[in-house]
Amino acid sequence: MVYLMTTKTDFANEEWRLNNLYWVKDKKGKKVKFKMNWAQKLLYEGMWYLCLILKARQLGMTTFIQIFMLDRCLFNSNTNAGVIAHNRDDAQKFFKDKIKFAYDNLPGELKERIRASTDSANELSFSNGSCIRVGTSLRSGTYQYLHISEFGKVCAKFPDKAEEIVTGALNTVDAGQFIFIESTAEGDYGRFYDMCQDAMNNHEDLTPLDYKFFFFSWFNHPDYILNDDVTIPANDDLFFTELEHKHGIELNDMQKAWYSKKKQTQKNKMGQEYPSTPDEAFEQISEYAVYGQEIGDVISEGRRITIPVSPTIPVDLFFDIGKSTKAETTCVWFMQHNEPWYDFIDYYQNQLRPVGTYVSDIRSKGYNIGKWYLPHDGGNQKDYSMKTFKKRLEDAGVPSSDIVIVPCIDMIKTGIDLTKEMFGKCRFDEIKTKEGWKALKAYKYSWDEKKSIVGPPVHDWASHPSDSFRQCAQGYKPRKKKRSKSAKSYPKLSIA
Repeated sequence: MVYLMTTKTDFANEEWRLNNLYWVKDKKGKKVKFKMNWAQKLLYEGMWYLCLILKARQLGMTTFIQIFMLDRCLFNSNTNAGVIAHNRDDAQKFFKDKIKFAYDNLPGELKERIRASTDSANELSFSNGSCIRVGTSLRSGTYQYLHISEFGKVCAKFPDKAEEIVTGALNTVDAGQFIFIESTAEGDYGRFYDMCQDAMNNHEDLTPLDYKFFFFSWFNHPDYILNDDVTIPANDDLFFTELEHKHGIELNDMQKAWYSKKKQTQKNKMGQEYPSTPDEAFEQISEYAVYGQEIGDVISEGRRITIPVSPTIPVDLFFDIGKSTKAETTCVWFMQHNEPWYDFIDYYQNQLRPVGTYVSDIRSKGYNIGKWYLPHDGGNQKDYSMKTFKKRLEDAGVPSSDIVIVPCIDMIKTGIDLTKEMFGKCRFDEIKTKEGWKALKAYKYSWDEKKSIVGPPVHDWASHPSDSFRQCAQGYKPRKKKRSKSAKSYPKLSIA
């Protein structure tokens, strides 16, 4: 028995305990002795009070953090640890398969010395006054150790819950205690993304209130290799070349073979689930994105480019109108119809400014402005001055004949379907539409946790730019081509 064959010196050594005392279930469900792998060891050796972890899948971060916190509870009195999972099923699995399993398989004499005084479905309390608890929020209580699993997914599916975690659970841990936030990425927006950006930009002279950023890529994992002859697709070969030239990442043939085969099933989720760099991880598209497939096609087909603007072809504008009393944002997409493409050449947004300011800003860009497309309420919804948005545009010098009111649709799904049909003919200027593009990626369906189904799109910062983009699909009318002056018309011949 391990406990009888070890010395007090061994038990005083935390690293020895972590690598010798605990049993876990491996990927095949077999009981195996826990021993830190390369990623877990790097986290352990570089651990800070607040750890923010962006990672590839299947590196065992959740297992390690929970074993680490269980060990701290067992060998330190009056210590509270909490685990927040992104859903109830994961919370139960974490508790049963990781924490409870590890404790139940400790040497008998050690369990006798540190008994479980409370053993419920989500909590283990010990005779030394310590406790480890698992849930989906953990707003109440005080913790010395807190683990938040898959926080990126929480931010994507449940933004309100993410805010509750930030304002509630994170405040249950005082400075100088330990927080672990780990996740794969879920797009370049949301709390997890913002926290990672801040941590990456702040990596020197950390205080106990600063997060330390950790990134664990797929290619450092020794298991992610394939010793078979694999024909590498041209786009993958280009990706590997860019990794080497831009980031100094050199992959061997077995790593390239594994990546290419894995990508056949993961497709455009590969960068999210198995990222090579942090930027690549956050570039990916959330599974709840309204236009996820269409945006993926734009990226894979290289339709985000630098678009030259023709001075002779009109540039049409598509609005979503912000209501100043609610501090919502007015958004405008600029589209030039260059057959066969709908070229979105620019994007503009502003807030809480007079309509005249919007008109002045738009005209200052120097485009050959064509039609000003407004949503259906642009012609009837009035502001405090009792003027419609259309009337305020006219007061700012926009000819009434240039303003088009897009008819109201029966349901938003109709507009989304029309927009998806349009997407295949869209190109985007990668610099001037950057903010609008980011919003299109972030525009996502809500999630009904009780029914486990998607609901209507979330109304947040991304919905206004997406609504203005949708006006193009719903209302744009191509101009009639002018007949050549040299063209002649002939009378139809009748056949007797």
